[in-house]
Amino acid sequence: MSTPEIAEAIKETEDWFAVLRSLAKFDELEVKGVVNGLLSPTLPEECVISIYYRVSANVSSLLELQTPNHFQAIGMLARSVFELAVDMGIFNQVQGAPIKMRVFLDIEKLRACRSALEFAKTNPLTLQQSAQPQQDYIQNNETRILSLAASTWKGIKFSDIKHWSGMGLPARVRMLPAEMQELYAFFYRLLSWSVHSGLQGSYGLKPETLARMCGMAFNLAARDYERVLRQVIQTIRLDKADPLIDNKMKLARYLPFTENAEQEEDLRRDLGV
Repeated sequence: MSTPEIAEAIKETEDWFAVLRSLAKFDELEVKGVVNGLLSPTLPEECVISIYYRVSANVSSLLELQTPNHFQAIGMLARSVFELAVDMGIFNQVQGAPIKMRVFLDIEKLRACRSALEFAKTNPLTLQQSAQPQQDYIQNNETRILSLAASTWKGIKFSDIKHWSGMGLPARVRMLPAEMQELYAFFYRLLSWSVHSGLQGSYGLKPETLARMCGMAFNLAARDYERVLRQVIQTIRLDKADPLIDNKMKLARYLPFTENAEQEEDLRRDLGV
């Protein structure tokens, strides 16, 4: 049975879902084609674009989840978008970020292969034929990766390299503007209730709370998506080719909150688009 509290929560969810969808349409029309058409991106550009593609994929999944019934999946995807936006936000603040990001990718591959091989040494395999692919990867790449890790993170043990930046998430967030820190404190951490194991999540919560959690997740994802799009635009210098690109994104951001054609026209006129 619907209540005023549930109706209000669902309205908030629908509003921020609409913002996310509007930003995705802007991305499709103004950004994605340019990114896909880059011929010889530099390593820093490749890193930024890789984060952008992952965010875009998560947003595409979020846009398939339109009701509060999916609050757990919505929360998980929104948190992932936030974490990627944090990576994007600190990218230009961490010395050697492009190299560190690239090497850390290989480190994670090596760790995955080591873990699989360690299991296979003492246990019969029932889901895989063998661990030979992992063994081959270790044999062909371990020396190179260990050498790169030692030279990239001087003085840090291999086992202590937990993230390409060398910092935990709270420390990374503290490097960012106040809005990102607020999103982390009030949205990201609350949404962890829908992600981690245990009796958290929906346990003991009112129905309208689940809807509000969806609204918070779409709010979080939309704000972070906008932040990522802005950095991509700057990285590929799309703002130089189209001086109105930022205003077009602002239009996408605020258009869902207009209530009629007159308000939309006023918004377009104010932004000059």
